[in-house]
Amino acid sequence: MMNLYLEKQRLVYQANLESPSLRSLLKRLSIAVLLFISLFLLNVQWAEASVWSVKAPMTSPRHDFAAAVGADQNGVERIYVIGGVLDPKALNSVEAYDPISNSWTTMAPMLQGRIRPRAAAVTATNGKIYVFGGEIGNQRVDMVDEYDPSTNTWTVKLDMPFPLPARSLFAAAAGQNGKIYVFGGSTNSATLNRVDEYDPVNDSWTQKANMPTPRSSLAATTGQDGLIYVTGGNNFNVLEVYNPNTNTWTTKTPMPISNISGHGSATACNGKIYVMGTSSINGTPAHVLKYDINGDSWTSITPTMPSGGRTGLAVVSLNKYIYAIGGYRRFGNPPGTQTTNDAYGPLCSPLSVSLDTFTANAADGKITINWTTGTETNNAGFTLWRATPIDGQCSTDPYNYKDVKQVQPLVYSKAEDGVLGASYSEPDQNVEPDVTYCYGLEDVDYNGKRTFHVDKIISARLN
Repeated sequence: MMNLYLEKQRLVYQANLESPSLRSLLKRLSIAVLLFISLFLLNVQWAEASVWSVKAPMTSPRHDFAAAVGADQNGVERIYVIGGVLDPKALNSVEAYDPISNSWTTMAPMLQGRIRPRAAAVTATNGKIYVFGGEIGNQRVDMVDEYDPSTNTWTVKLDMPFPLPARSLFAAAAGQNGKIYVFGGSTNSATLNRVDEYDPVNDSWTQKANMPTPRSSLAATTGQDGLIYVTGGNNFNVLEVYNPNTNTWTTKTPMPISNISGHGSATACNGKIYVMGTSSINGTPAHVLKYDINGDSWTSITPTMPSGGRTGLAVVSLNKYIYAIGGYRRFGNPPGTQTTNDAYGPLCSPLSVSLDTFTANAADGKITINWTTGTETNNAGFTLWRATPIDGQCSTDPYNYKDVKQVQPLVYSKAEDGVLGASYSEPDQNVEPDVTYCYGLEDVDYNGKRTFHVDKIISARLN
């Protein structure tokens, strides 16, 4: 278990650990010292102001593509860009961006290339990415594909339901209830206000309450309050908010620009929503807007994207940054379809969680792990780990463990307002009788930073 913690810390500092002598020294450091170094560097990071930086570009230029965050086979979250167009060709290629190494990796291609698809990463436990609709040639399609980033594989799912011809230029967002919502778009003859809900568990569709304003080329993102914020489209500056729990719409303060479409939006770890794009295919002017969901107010961010304005880009939130990737502009340096990757941040404060209790109960063929927190600040959730001690005793010795595994996917924070504490209970059913198991808990903040509670390792045994 401790070996796993040290390995995660090593990944963070990998760029600075190329010296063999330094690696040897760090192996001899105590876990307490490593924790101190980790927290020190984390605090130094947060002294930074939010600024723009230019990251590694995509391998292939593309615009009007799908993008979402997913965890690979090692549990590392990356940004996946899918399909799109490199004029005049529709792409089926997929690339994954790793912010730790600032590099792109080519992944398994989409089953069929298309432009203007939309993607959403499900917030339920399956962690899959779903890609909806789009266009092949001049024909709109209603196909749905599921991508599993942990296995790098694709699966065909149930088509989008629609009594009219298939649509494109719509928006999609994943609700906190595990469902995915598809908003608006257009057919060959109409602009739509239709809303459909997709259930990944049952592979089924349900039509929901229509948007107040029909539009295409819009954007949607789920706020930390669980509501879905739908912006712009068809040169509108509207902001309409959908509540998945009540199936109702609310109109909010419009964006402070006259028109925007073909833009992107994302919710940052600080709870603010960022909208990025341009009001012209020429790429000027470029717009970066920040929306405060609590104050229902907008702020223009300057300076704007260093790579300039573009339409058909993807805007994605990962860890403490917002990324503006790819897109198209008629003029600029360079003009045409882009590979650009601009990052804005850091946008969050460090993690602070007080763990009050951490216990295990073995009964009824399973071991149930319970814990309570006193306070949680900037806490996305927890990862629960299990290992078997070599000498039969749970300890802080990093070399005393084998068979390290993650018990559950990320357990999302239940803390009210993200500050007050909460109670948690998770079962471990893959246990054998008469075997001692050791359990450890790891906090995960909205920036992807992890803190292991080295002082609270517990044991349990099913008799």
